Amino acid sequence: LYPCPLRQKRSRQDPTDWIPERGDDDRRLRIGVGHGALDTLGVASNFPIESARVERCGLDYLALGDWHGLAIHGRAAYPGTHEGTSFGEQRPGHVLIVDLERGAEPEIEAVPVGRLRWQRLQAAIVESSDLSELRARVAELGELEPLVLRIDLELRVADPDLRADLEELRRQWQEDAFHLDWNVVEELPKEASLPPGLLAELDRRLAEMSEGGDSGLALSEELDVSPEVCREARLLLHRLTGQER
Repeated sequence: LYPCPLRQKRSRQDPTDWIPERGDDDRRLRIGVGHGALDTLGVASNFPIESARVERCGLDYLALGDWHGLAIHGRAAYPGTHEGTSFGEQRPGHVLIVDLERGAEPEIEAVPVGRLRWQRLQAAIVESSDLSELRARVAELGELEPLVLRIDLELRVADPDLRADLEELRRQWQEDAFHLDWNVVEELPKEASLPPGLLAELDRRLAEMSEGGDSGLALSEELDVSPEVCREARLLLHRLTGQER
């Protein structure tokens, strides 16, 4: 057994380069254990490992870590992490059962053990049909209990009832899913308005400052507030006014 421990966090050195070549009279199974990136992966990475190491040193098997997804390259293999750890990982959630015989190709069986599923959805909510579509897309994902779910929303809704329905869905999914990452970017629809009066005038001023035109920019500079703060204030104004109505 040839372990290749790492003694620093970053290096461009191959941690397996110390493994000696097989002697002519060596009939033992030879297994290397290392952490790094095989050059066949085609990525520049920390602790690069030369794929020719297996043949050059006469290894029967090279067990590798670092790559989070299942990847088998001849006698070298990554089982990956036993659970996924982020969105976009390729084939995580396995362990490997490896049968070895001196001089023969290893028999490698990938056994799925991961339970968590990572899913990301994006949606724009403008009207009630958009909310129904989002609900249907989440339902298509199946059981939520093992789901790590990220939902990126572009919200352009002034209707307080529709916003309340969306908030209820958020609470429900947060309770049912293993984890919910709920990211909302809010923008009022252009036609959003308030009844005539003081609040409508305030809304108009905030809209001018939010859009960053000459007059709005001058006013925001005079009041020492940024367009982003004005947009947030306008959203809050419509939300509170909608609740009053």
